[in-house]
Amino acid sequence: MTQITRVRVAAFGGPEGLITESTTSPAASALRPREVGISVTHASLGSTDTLARSGGYLLQPRPGFTPGYDFIGEITGAGSAVDSAAWPLGTRVAGVLPRMGSLRSHLAISPERLVRVPASLSSAVAATLPLDLLTAGISIDLAGDPRSVLVQGISGAVGSLLAQHYRGRRIRVLGTASERSRDYALGLTPDVVDYRDPEWIARVRELAPGGVDAAFDHTGSWELRGAVARGGSVVRLAFDDGSGHARRGIALGGARSAALSLARPRERVCSVPVMVATRPQYARERLALLLERVAAGNLTPPSPEVYPLSAVREASAAVSHTAPGSKIVVEFPAR
Repeated sequence: MTQITRVRVAAFGGPEGLITESTTSPAASALRPREVGISVTHASLGSTDTLARSGGYLLQPRPGFTPGYDFIGEITGAGSAVDSAAWPLGTRVAGVLPRMGSLRSHLAISPERLVRVPASLSSAVAATLPLDLLTAGISIDLAGDPRSVLVQGISGAVGSLLAQHYRGRRIRVLGTASERSRDYALGLTPDVVDYRDPEWIARVRELAPGGVDAAFDHTGSWELRGAVARGGSVVRLAFDDGSGHARRGIALGGARSAALSLARPRERVCSVPVMVATRPQYARERLALLLERVAAGNLTPPSPEVYPLSAVREASAAVSHTAPGSKIVVEFPAR
């Protein structure tokens, strides 16, 4: 038997609703034929986990779940139908789950959802990346071939990756940021607008007359469409409008974006869980490619703020005030 430790949201609310519990499970020999066993070493915590913990995440309507979408770990076993030569014991891997549940010491998963971690990346640094890299990669594909882009929340983990990608291709990048993160944002692009300015759309239009070709948004803002050229695209990464009705906002925002998929500008929704569930090979290839770009120095990863599993409540509380350019990572005890 294997002892499994997991984090669970026992009750919606603040970090105090998180509990850590241990159970036992059959050993690796009980894996399904097409699964490998993973000993998780690191998992990240982000804004989606905070939203889910508080009860505002549409995909987790009831407490009792384990948060976390992505992880870094090592292979501990393989099912009978897995090519063990291709996935030898001890291989360091990264993955993104189609449902929350990565904050646990052991996982059983199909290798089609795994990528190898480049040797040059530490596990703590690598743990800051899978979910956000995949979000950025899918969003880039959805945006098409723009000549200019607007990144809402450019100082955030996904926003920074998007900005780096487009700047590396000499595509003009505009961004929104708060006064607190402005200096960091200016390191990504000189064209930064304060999103709290009631005339911020007008400021964007002054910088990009006619509007940008693509905008990446995590707020669900209807007004954002006014900053986009008529033939451009709006890619919605999330629908947090600050109204306090997060579930309703996600449901209505997703429906509205679907209705505007053929509008001008058109809208697209980036849903990593859906993509991982329905197109695992695409998600895996995209993640592997982007991890290699980080390893090659073409994309700069966030700096990990590492908390031990025993301090997961403190880690969850820290998510809302991490410094720009950093990411919360939970480290599991060595086994």
